[in-house]
Amino acid sequence: MLERLHQGWEWMRTHRRRWAPALAIVAALVVGREVLGSAPREVDVELPLGAQHAEITRVDVAFLESDELVHHVSLRYPSGAPESVRHTVELAPGRYVVAVDLVHEDGATESREGRLDAPAEGRVRVSLREGS
Repeated sequence: MLERLHQGWEWMRTHRRRWAPALAIVAALVVGREVLGSAPREVDVELPLGAQHAEITRVDVAFLESDELVHHVSLRYPSGAPESVRHTVELAPGRYVVAVDLVHEDGATESREGRLDAPAEGRVRVSLREGS
């Protein structure tokens, strides 16, 4: 067994010009996969606002990863918001907290929070609950 390993090593050493390009390609593929796997991707997010959606005039959405702000958007609806709000955002793979402030027409603000795992396929509906 040891003899075979030695023969294999000798063959690799004497033919390194043959296998070195293949090894470089394999290494590039492994590194490329890691880099592409962490690249931001578009995520289509849907946020249900609930029964009082028509009274909401502004929706502020913050995407946080490890308590760090990654993306923020403020959506305005002077005539009242739809039942659910959609927004497309580019996110790197990871777990996110989606913090939402709903501003009602009388100026009152309501905070809600949800969770999101990226990447995700298709539209992601984030369930919102009362924020803390």
